[in-house]
Amino acid sequence: MKDEIKRRPMMTHSILYSASDIQKRVAQLGRQIAADYPGAVLDLVIILKGAAFFGADLARAIPNECRLHFLRAKSYQGDQSQELSLELSKDMELKGRQVIIVEDMVDTGNTLKVLIPTLEQEEPESLKLCTLLQKHAVEGIQPDYLGFEAPDHWLIGYGFDLDQQYRNLPHIAIYKPPES
Repeated sequence: MKDEIKRRPMMTHSILYSASDIQKRVAQLGRQIAADYPGAVLDLVIILKGAAFFGADLARAIPNECRLHFLRAKSYQGDQSQELSLELSKDMELKGRQVIIVEDMVDTGNTLKVLIPTLEQEEPESLKLCTLLQKHAVEGIQPDYLGFEAPDHWLIGYGFDLDQQYRNLPHIAIYKPPES
């Protein structure tokens, strides 16, 4: 007997950014990054899982040579606090390199508040942040490259999920729970 994937009831959602809107903006970001780094080899640190789609599309939109690194951030609930664990690639050598963190969304900034100082310890020549969406301004976190501002709603599609579902939608939508 095959394990069946637990599926949610059909949901409704309103599209916030269409697939076309996203691809146009990603292409613009790619051109902007290339203009800022003419001829440079770039190291893109893509934060999994949410930024996987954006990171892949962004890498293709940058005409420069790009080395891709993937990083997984995990949150653990402790007794009274939440700890963040970063799983970095063992072969990620960033010293003296042009590094761009590729994030899906700046919301609380908790991941970036740990990640940025961690990557700065690697002594890159430059370290910048490219995020597809920003929900809130976060003190000390200013994206160098920003796709779109986002409303304070649960978003799905283009890497954004709800319990690991809906990441593969080609657009970004505001999730609306099904009516009971």
